[in-house]
Amino acid sequence: MGFADLAAVTIDEINFVIENQIYSSPYLPLLNINAPAPMQLSDSSGLNGGGINFVPVSNNVYDLSNLGFASDNRNGDGIADIEANNQFHLDILGFSSFEVLIPPATYATVDDLAAAIQFEVEAYAGPEQLGISSVTDRLIFTNKQLGSAYSISIEPSYSLLPEIGAAALAALKLDNIEVFLGVDENPAEPRYLPGQYIVDVIAKNATGTRSGSATYSFEVNAN
Repeated sequence: MGFADLAAVTIDEINFVIENQIYSSPYLPLLNINAPAPMQLSDSSGLNGGGINFVPVSNNVYDLSNLGFASDNRNGDGIADIEANNQFHLDILGFSSFEVLIPPATYATVDDLAAAIQFEVEAYAGPEQLGISSVTDRLIFTNKQLGSAYSISIEPSYSLLPEIGAAALAALKLDNIEVFLGVDENPAEPRYLPGQYIVDVIAKNATGTRSGSATYSFEVNAN
């Protein structure tokens, strides 16, 4: 569609032509247009950091500035997308791996953050696999299974773009973790497994003869 009189083109005619060309192009889903002057164009691609550039082509009859698209006549007031910083991939070796999505909130302490992660982990893995706590403002992930084969691995979320997943891990300070492997059982030194135990303790008198017994209960926690 052209103009009726190139010598007397109005701004509304220019806007109408631009609007119709955008509507008939395959790129319409990427752009929102509001044609009445002043024309408003906005990026609707949904991509973080998206934007719109005006690039003149070699056969332009009119300069972009003459058409009202001078660089100082453009207003870019879009708000940058907020990247996720609450999502990561957790692999509990000896069990399974899954995505952890920490509920968006303002956590007053690392203890509160640890409790929120613990809740999300238990929703998937139950309470027997992993313990999350904090010590001097550091998150501690403890595999509750005994032995050096049972550790954990924390990676960027598989459901985020690589750069966003890596940034989320860095924001959570989980991109550089210290790993301490559990201690394997020594057959020469039998160990109690985690749980409740009751034992009978035999009391002896001074001469070494048995004088009776007492029952004690105790609990062993995982290392």
